Amino acid sequence: MLHRAPRTSLPSGRRLGPGSLVASLALLMLLALLPSYAAPASAEDPAPEDPAPLILTSAYDEEVASIGGPYRYEVRFDQALSALHVVVRVRPVESDGTLGDEILVFQDDPVLHEDAMSAEMNFHSATRFLDSERTFAFLVTPSGTTVGGDAVTGPEVELRWTDDTTVDVGIRSVTPEFYPELDGRQDTALVALLVREDLGFLRLHLVDPAGRVAAGADVGRVHRRAGIHRFRVRLAARALRRVESGTYYWRAEVADNYGHRAVVREPIEVHAGKVGWIPARVKISGARSVIDTSIGRCSRLMNRKGTLRYLSQTRCRVGNESQVIALQGARIPQAIGKRYRRLEIETWGGRENRRGYLVSFVVDKSGKYRQRTVMRGPINRVVAQHRLRLKVAKPRSYVRYDDRGPYVVWSTGLTDGARYRVKQFVVTVEYWDWTGEGPIPSR
Repeated sequence: MLHRAPRTSLPSGRRLGPGSLVASLALLMLLALLPSYAAPASAEDPAPEDPAPLILTSAYDEEVASIGGPYRYEVRFDQALSALHVVVRVRPVESDGTLGDEILVFQDDPVLHEDAMSAEMNFHSATRFLDSERTFAFLVTPSGTTVGGDAVTGPEVELRWTDDTTVDVGIRSVTPEFYPELDGRQDTALVALLVREDLGFLRLHLVDPAGRVAAGADVGRVHRRAGIHRFRVRLAARALRRVESGTYYWRAEVADNYGHRAVVREPIEVHAGKVGWIPARVKISGARSVIDTSIGRCSRLMNRKGTLRYLSQTRCRVGNESQVIALQGARIPQAIGKRYRRLEIETWGGRENRRGYLVSFVVDKSGKYRQRTVMRGPINRVVAQHRLRLKVAKPRSYVRYDDRGPYVVWSTGLTDGARYRVKQFVVTVEYWDWTGEGPIPSR
């Protein structure tokens, strides 16, 4: 026998009528439309944190960085970054350590290093507005993005540095001796500059011992490029009037394209005076002048206290054995460029008998006897009997050279019973040489 399950009754023992069902549904819909409400958090739950401030410091150990390139300043920071940005205000540091007025403001995005915690700030665009060899304060306000993506900022940091950048340039005096007189001999000086980078400015001067500018080189823009540049300098006429012998200096003032300057110096010896014609007078006794002789068996050549006696036919009268011939010479001063003029030979002597005479020749460098001259004069008297003058287009054709220097050669002689005496020879000449003090210019 089947039984029906009992019905569940309401707590009140009453059945739920149709009106009550509608009221219940309306209440449920009203509750669904009300905003949700969360219970307040407990005081023990942690609050979210803001990113830590970005602290930027100098990568140099010294308090005031002294670096060769102030436009490459290294910095560190305490967080790993993926990007960095800085705003920089520049103020000079005065002698008392205080900061002067702001002279520049700029921004930069420094290049991060691989460690992501250091960077290189490039200030090259700012250095052209700053004086080299001064100390400046860079007041840097950093900001950036961490490797985790958080935006960070930091307080202003003061970074001090001294610009000690020098321009890499060398100088050398190619001609260590300078003879500025306009005489055609070493009257220009040559100096070389080695420039290892392009320059924004170049000035070259020759400065005298008193610090005055004696001359300057023509420096064009092409000489500002990196490379070796040579300058040849000649003194102007107005500068020659005050030239004094002494140590002068080449002074080159240079600056690179960022305003860094350098001054280099090189000494050069300058000699006042000039090259010109100088007269010389050389005296030599008859006996000392003899280089070689040719004497016949009938004749003799005697030395009597430096005086030469030409004695023909003292032993016999054979014509072809009566000659008395001497080859003679004298040394003369060294000339620049072997330049000589007005060469003359004076023979001081006289006859010893009525038949006496003396024949003279000048011997050129090829050995040829030229300009035959016969001398007579009074008997038994020694006078300036003859002056032999070389009237040739090139007087230096008669000047010979050996390891001791230049000299000239002539020949004298007689025959047929003639007798003559010669006390001395006097050689006069003008030679081209240095007339001032100091060493002689290179020949």
